[in-house]
Amino acid sequence: MILSIIVPLYNKEKEISRCLHSMKSQSFSDWECIIVDDGSKDNSAAKVKEFSGVDSRFIYFYQENQGVSAARNNGVLKARGNYIIYMDADDYFLPDVFEKCIKIVMGNASINCFCFNFIYHGHLYCRKTKEAVIVNNFYSFLLQDIYPRPGACIISRGLAMQYPFDQSLRRYEDTEYILNLLRSNKILYSPIPIMEYVEETTVGGHIKNKTIDGDFLGQLNPKGKCFLERVALYRLSKIAYSDFPLEAKNLYPKSTFNICVRFVNKIFRLISLIK
Repeated sequence: MILSIIVPLYNKEKEISRCLHSMKSQSFSDWECIIVDDGSKDNSAAKVKEFSGVDSRFIYFYQENQGVSAARNNGVLKARGNYIIYMDADDYFLPDVFEKCIKIVMGNASINCFCFNFIYHGHLYCRKTKEAVIVNNFYSFLLQDIYPRPGACIISRGLAMQYPFDQSLRRYEDTEYILNLLRSNKILYSPIPIMEYVEETTVGGHIKNKTIDGDFLGQLNPKGKCFLERVALYRLSKIAYSDFPLEAKNLYPKSTFNICVRFVNKIFRLISLIK
């Protein structure tokens, strides 16, 4: 088995069929899809069984509600593939992309993290237009040249085991995962768009919590991080100030991110606007 797709599922009866159909229609066939139902209360399970009942590549598991991170982690433990891709239930793959992706993956055996482009609000998200091994991950991330989000990033099974999702987080757990990948891994980027990211507006996603507790925005720690990662964390702190102004003020006084970090962030913003 080459590829395992991990799909956490919670109350997505209207979206899950489109997600699974986007896999079933792929020309490349050596894959499995692990769907971990995180205690859905709607008709999601029945929708999944319309696929798993006729195609053994779709494998359904149920768990009591523990959150999206637990669903992803449990899915990886059940996966058999050499490579892992996480996929949200309301997103979907573009036609015939598995074959293109696997060709790139198999042609670069020394690399364990592959980042692809994706569609967001009808446009390509990443700005970089050429395939390349990334020289400086955070530099490229800050310029929006790469964005290894779930659904657009294929990683080795070993890397998935090395970086499990933090099950204590209720929001921005994806961001912590992305920072982990950027910090210490060689990344090969391809401009091929492989999926469409549909921004979630209902249950889950980045819906604001009542407090910053259990939110990755409340755990930003620049100590020991490289300079450009501190710039990325500063950007997140600005979101924290917007969402939780009083709590963020106590957590991140101005001294947390020095003037150089704030200045370089402005430079990156300007470059992104004119690039």
